[in-house]
Amino acid sequence: MYLTKYLITHRLHSDATIFINTLSGAMDVFSDDQLGDVQSLIDSEQLPDTELAHYMQTRQYFFESEVEEHQRFLALREAMRVVEREEPTVFVVSPTYSCFFKCSYCYEGDLTTQGHHCAVAAADFLKGMELMEDFLRLHLQLRDKPYITFLGGEPLQPKTSGLVTSVLAEGAHRGYQFTIITNGFLLDSFIEKLVPYASALKYIQITVDGPGVIHDGRRPLTNNSGTFQRITDNIEIALNAGLPIKMRTNLDLANVDGLIDLAIFIREKGWDERPNFKSYLAPVEDSTCRGLDLAREDALLRAWLPLKENSKFREVLSVFDDSKLFRATDMLEANIMNSPRKVLPRFSYCAATKGKSFVFGPEGNIYQCLRGVGELRTSIGTFWPTFHIDKEKVNRWLQRDITRIECSSCTSVATLQGGGCALESLTREGKLEACTCGGAREVVHGYLELRRDKLLQSAFVNDSR
Repeated sequence: MYLTKYLITHRLHSDATIFINTLSGAMDVFSDDQLGDVQSLIDSEQLPDTELAHYMQTRQYFFESEVEEHQRFLALREAMRVVEREEPTVFVVSPTYSCFFKCSYCYEGDLTTQGHHCAVAAADFLKGMELMEDFLRLHLQLRDKPYITFLGGEPLQPKTSGLVTSVLAEGAHRGYQFTIITNGFLLDSFIEKLVPYASALKYIQITVDGPGVIHDGRRPLTNNSGTFQRITDNIEIALNAGLPIKMRTNLDLANVDGLIDLAIFIREKGWDERPNFKSYLAPVEDSTCRGLDLAREDALLRAWLPLKENSKFREVLSVFDDSKLFRATDMLEANIMNSPRKVLPRFSYCAATKGKSFVFGPEGNIYQCLRGVGELRTSIGTFWPTFHIDKEKVNRWLQRDITRIECSSCTSVATLQGGGCALESLTREGKLEACTCGGAREVVHGYLELRRDKLLQSAFVNDSR
């Protein structure tokens, strides 16, 4: 019989091996005796009529042939296309690339230091989004109305105030919902402008990377002054004004130990009890290949999970949603922890490769990748002074999924990581089709070691098989 190639096996114990089927989502732990029986099934020309054989086939570990497996793979891909079409579409308005922060991990790099310049008026942004919406309905089966995100650089500055307010006012009138991604430093001067449109605001995202000393070292002003006190004061003002705040903490090994103090700070402020406040953790990434020295996903989880699951800190750290720390390991964590979150297979890595993200830059270009703003290789057309979309460029992004990316080292984990970041592929290899799995197979094995005890204690072990 043909054993699926979408299979991860990992030795958990002297008498326990886990099988993870990344095509069907099945996870099973086998004893050595059971493993011997499984090997006999692998060696047989056809499956015998036994309980184990039937079990393995229904869990899609075995297929009649590689052709049958591939048909199943393609059928799952088509099913996921239906799901992807229902995902929300975001139009990102970038009124400037300039920023007065000096964050060491910023993916825009020197682009933020070039000073403010915006050739485009609010009416031009709105017209461009209207025409883009028409294009997407015609060519990409857009159904629902996109929402708008303001992004920079830093979008909330005195020099961008008029444009942001105009787009917000007219956009809300046209039925758009909004999010704002801001460093939060000047948020207080925008509160009165935002309050009238609170019902159209999904959230304002503000990054706080730890307690004061840690945050100030990671996210200072360009003159190296600290920013923690003013940002947290502004969060308080915004919450009191009824605005929705989503606090993000960009996590790496350098600030993970500061999470306890940050969580205590949030609790002491009482923010976690407010319905208009949420906080979450996200990994620092290097998709633009700036040479950041970052820990692998499993190493970051090895630092975070013992804190989260320590009985002394568990309650206070529950203020953080940590789901975005699990990327290649997301499906595994959801299964192991019996999470109510529904984690689906990933054939495509992100919103850009699903045709769900379009960035409108201050020079009039449209980019398909949020992190690729200002990079002409990621531009798919213009919205000013004329509207033009290169459909061939759009399709190149849409075609980047694991049905087209060849990577022999990550076949078994392909549906966990979706081929990796397209922008990283473009930056490293000069093309969109290269795999950027980031050692996902090694990440998964490292994670399984981390979760060894939970797996051995779980209901996956079933002696009746």
